[in-house]
Amino acid sequence: MSKITEIENAIIQLGPGEFQKFCDTFLSQKHYGKITGLGMKSGTLKTTIGNPDTYFRKENGKYICVAYTAQQSDIFKKLKEDIEKCLDPEKTKLPIEEIDEIICCHTSSNLLAGDDHKLHKLCEEKNIKLTIFGVDEIAQQIYRYYPMIAKDFFGISADTNQIMYINEFVSLYDSNEMAAPLDTIFHGRKEELSNLIEAIRENSVVIVHGSAGTGKTRIALEAIRRFSSEDEYRLLCVKNNNQPIYEDLIAKIDQPGSYLLFVDDANELSGLAQIIQYITRDKDEYSVKVVLTVRDYAKEPVFLIANKYTVPKMFSLLQFSDNDIKEFLNINMGITNDLYVDQIIKIAEGNPRIAYMTGKIAKDTQLLSAVNDASQVYEQYYSNVVGLKLGKDRELCLTAGILALVNAVFLDRMEYLENLLELSIISEQRFKDCIYRLSQMEVVEIHKDQVAAISDQCLSNYMLYFVFFKEKLLPFSEVLYVGYKYFKQGVIRSIKTLFNIFSEESLCEYIADEVKKVWNRYEKEKEQCFDDFVLTFHTFRPEQAFLIAAEKIQKIQKCDYTDEVIDFKKSETLSDDNIVGLLSGYSYSSHIETAVELLIEYVSKSVKTAIAGFNFLKNAYGIDQNSYRYQFYNEKAICNVLLKYADNNIFVLSFILETMKEYLKFEFSPAEMGRGNTFRFYHLKIDDTEGVKEYRELCWKIITNLSVYEELKTKIEDFLKYYAVSVRKADESQVVVDDKKHIDLIMNSLRINKVRKALILRDLYYGWSRQNIEYMRDEDVFASREWKLLTILDDDFIYSEMEYEDFQNQREINIQKFASEISIEEIPGLIKMAVCIADEAQFEHSKDKCYTIAHSLGEIAKEFCNDSEKTKMMINAVMENSETLEIYPGVMMTSLFKTMSAKELFDLINAKDYIYKNKWKFYYFELIPEEMVDEYIFNELITYLKDDSDKDIKSSSWRKLRFLDKFVIFDKDIYITASKIIFAKREYSRFIVEMYFTLLFDEHWYTPKEVLEIYNDNLKLLRDIYFFMLCNDNMVDLKGTFLLYFLHIEKEWIDDFANHVADNINSERDHDNYRYMALWRADEYLEYYDCIFKKLANSETYISEWRLTNLFKSILFYGNKDELIKNRQEAWIMHIIEENAMSDSVIIIFEALSEADIVLRKKALLLFLSINDDYELFKKIPLDPSHWEGNAGEIVFQLTKRIDFLESLISELKGVKYLRHVKRIRDRIEMWKSTIKEEELRAICRKLYQ
Repeated sequence: MSKITEIENAIIQLGPGEFQKFCDTFLSQKHYGKITGLGMKSGTLKTTIGNPDTYFRKENGKYICVAYTAQQSDIFKKLKEDIEKCLDPEKTKLPIEEIDEIICCHTSSNLLAGDDHKLHKLCEEKNIKLTIFGVDEIAQQIYRYYPMIAKDFFGISADTNQIMYINEFVSLYDSNEMAAPLDTIFHGRKEELSNLIEAIRENSVVIVHGSAGTGKTRIALEAIRRFSSEDEYRLLCVKNNNQPIYEDLIAKIDQPGSYLLFVDDANELSGLAQIIQYITRDKDEYSVKVVLTVRDYAKEPVFLIANKYTVPKMFSLLQFSDNDIKEFLNINMGITNDLYVDQIIKIAEGNPRIAYMTGKIAKDTQLLSAVNDASQVYEQYYSNVVGLKLGKDRELCLTAGILALVNAVFLDRMEYLENLLELSIISEQRFKDCIYRLSQMEVVEIHKDQVAAISDQCLSNYMLYFVFFKEKLLPFSEVLYVGYKYFKQGVIRSIKTLFNIFSEESLCEYIADEVKKVWNRYEKEKEQCFDDFVLTFHTFRPEQAFLIAAEKIQKIQKCDYTDEVIDFKKSETLSDDNIVGLLSGYSYSSHIETAVELLIEYVSKSVKTAIAGFNFLKNAYGIDQNSYRYQFYNEKAICNVLLKYADNNIFVLSFILETMKEYLKFEFSPAEMGRGNTFRFYHLKIDDTEGVKEYRELCWKIITNLSVYEELKTKIEDFLKYYAVSVRKADESQVVVDDKKHIDLIMNSLRINKVRKALILRDLYYGWSRQNIEYMRDEDVFASREWKLLTILDDDFIYSEMEYEDFQNQREINIQKFASEISIEEIPGLIKMAVCIADEAQFEHSKDKCYTIAHSLGEIAKEFCNDSEKTKMMINAVMENSETLEIYPGVMMTSLFKTMSAKELFDLINAKDYIYKNKWKFYYFELIPEEMVDEYIFNELITYLKDDSDKDIKSSSWRKLRFLDKFVIFDKDIYITASKIIFAKREYSRFIVEMYFTLLFDEHWYTPKEVLEIYNDNLKLLRDIYFFMLCNDNMVDLKGTFLLYFLHIEKEWIDDFANHVADNINSERDHDNYRYMALWRADEYLEYYDCIFKKLANSETYISEWRLTNLFKSILFYGNKDELIKNRQEAWIMHIIEENAMSDSVIIIFEALSEADIVLRKKALLLFLSINDDYELFKKIPLDPSHWEGNAGEIVFQLTKRIDFLESLISELKGVKYLRHVKRIRDRIEMWKSTIKEEELRAICRKLYQ
């Protein structure tokens, strides 16, 4: 009997109630809408009077009425009665126009075609669709589309139940309590989901691969759901149950159309090829796509099967990130408490299944302690694996434990495990055998047949617990003793895992005892690694570790303080950093105070230890997300120690002040290590809590104590300014209120300069106002003459509560008014006061006010331009007080040229010695009107140029040589004369020479023709200056405009340029590339580059090979997007190879070509071999690029391209004369194939050891 006949008979045997329940289930699968049954008593199989028997409400608001009957005889009459009842508004209470469709289901085989026509006509007259399902049609559909219904109702397996619809697949999957449910809200992974959907759209086969627990099935389901809804593909899901699948496929895909087949765990399906071959079915009638999931270790066999029919798209899925898990817990379980979330993240290791199970325990118990220990979750999850598969097999369990300990094992490189295997009483071969057995159980993955690792990180964690603690198959002290020597990171990671995830008190005590045993043994045996071991495990024996640290600190030489600035923003790395390492790890313990006392001793030694000590304290005991959790225990303990410090060591005092500055911030950005070598960054704002009040109270007491030290006076004021600025950004005003009483006391007790005090108070008042905090304004501080002057000269508009443009307009008016009111006698006092204010207004890490004040004084000088006496007084006053403020004198000089002779003004600025005298004299010669230049001024210019007072200038604007045009009347070669003098200054200041000559080769100031005419009588000097500037300033003549013009006029320039290139080859000179592009555009490019090549190839000076190669890479390939340049570069390459094919110098070109386009490299190499088939020279020529880079996939791709290139050469080299050449090429191919395998293994190990 066929399956369809079995199903028909089973349906006919159903009673009325059973038939109605059966049909409700059948129709529900068709997604008509929301179902409501009227013809059956709920919870029973008894029918009741209902009209209709069932109805559906569609999404459009219309209704579908359903009538069922199991009547065999007179079926036409029965169906007609049922339809008429559905059309009767009195019985349905529903207007006819609200009905879209009527469905009738029956079990009779006696409905004639004519009767069927009459029934449809009856409904059509009312504009209502009629659908009649007889027993034949129902059986056919159940067999083809809904076999699970046949199994549920009749126990008939219509197929092998390996191919199902997506809702059936999800139900089947979710019935496994060990799996994270699929019927959840999909959240996050937006980019991966979008990329996967696009991959499905563009490819016939997509293989989604990743490690265990990465959510492959969940994201694949979401992707195929969305894709099928958009592209109208029929979804079928495949789940292996180890039965033949071919007949199921034929039954499910019997009609032409678009199908999307989803295969979960594709490597387990024996009939995978039969599924994938469906993509080759008649393309006109079928469109079939296949999406597969597979674990990483098993992806290659799946790829090879798919690759027989098409090139599959490999889609790699990484583990869930911590944020992904966090969102998963929030969206699907409503868990947001950071304490719970953080612990679940640790336990889950990126596995959403474990996250779900742990989250469920957290929700059910509402106890944090329930998730602090992962053993309950892991034992529940892995009971089948560990209990049933590994059982009591000691060797299997130990093998799994060792793999968990070391993370991964190279099966052919196991020397480092020799001692551990001996300890375990397992031979190397037996260990390998166990690995292969574990692989068959899918406990272990073997990558590339060489690298073994436990398939699931959570299982790996559990095996550590199970083997080394629960079962104690080996004493952990023995494992640690051996392991710390040979695989240190593995044992450290293992102990951290045990402590972080399994927090049983008995486990912690056991591990601590085992560590102490190894400590004693290493110490007794004087093991070389003892110091390192102590550093790693010092928190297990605090007192002993502190004694070791104290001894080391005592040996550090103490340095005297020499007024050296202690810059705590520097990062000091000291050779004795392991000392402070011994002081870490004591957060929230009673040992933290001892650690801080020793840290103070360390800090007291020098500036470097002070900086290193502060950075250590900030990183090890800084404010972070745990501070609130423990009521700022660390901070209070540390402050209590610092509060007791009674010495006056400046290193320690500065360290304490910097620590208080750090602790009294309002915002913090701590970071911590996450999983997989990642960092987690936080942004914390200080809230008003009891713990905050207590620790900040202690901080301010310490600041008050420090304020009595005169050595710290400036630092305290800098801190107060820093704090005052930060107040405006505080998130909690009550914290600022609590701070305010301490600030008031300190500000009143300190003897602060009035300008500095006013600046601090202004920021405090501004911040307090922003926080709506009341305060008494000290008006006396803001009444001083200095402050009033500063408010005129300063440009800090934020305090004005004005828009920026309005503030600047008002400021300009204020400066004009101030300038108009000041008397000539007051000008010297004005400058002195401005200088004094600029000095006093300097705070550490605050905006420098010197420039603003100097600029404002320049604005005041502008207002004096019509008053020569005021201007003269101003210029004198500035010269006498120029140490701090650099004021541009141009406005004053321009004004005085109108009222004073050139000599008088020159004598005025030359009469005194002042710091900016050299610059002012240059401004003088630059600004003097041409008509005022005479022989006296000319002679003074020459004297000025020869003067070496510019030797100490380190900052300056460019000195434009255009001013020399005014002196041509006295010396027609003034440019040459001046240039010789200036160029000679390079012996003591290359900087000042650059300041003079930079704009000489700038088209905005000179044309190339003009420069050539100016230096026509001394072109050597011009060449020397030009190439000096190229050496010192990459930006000079960037586009090569001047160089090309000079080359066009005088060919000797190319020799000098070639020398320049050779002389500077050891410098990073990327900007030369633009000049190379200019040379490629010249018609004489062959001649130019031949010269450069010969110079470099025959250089007597040693040039490193890689420098030479990089240079020619730049020459040959920069700018090759320009078609003209690209063609000329290729033409020159072929030309130079022909010219040098018999010489070793051709190697230079092939070194540069090693990373060029494959077609060009092949063409060049074949050209060379056609001229010279000498093998000795050929074997010196590089056949591949000298390096590779990128991630594993990118590297393998690059190396594969190398193989493709080399294989393409072999086909071109025929005959006996090329036998050795071909052998060399084949050897390279084999080497790169081997390298690819090695790189793939390294990539696997890098991933496993994250």
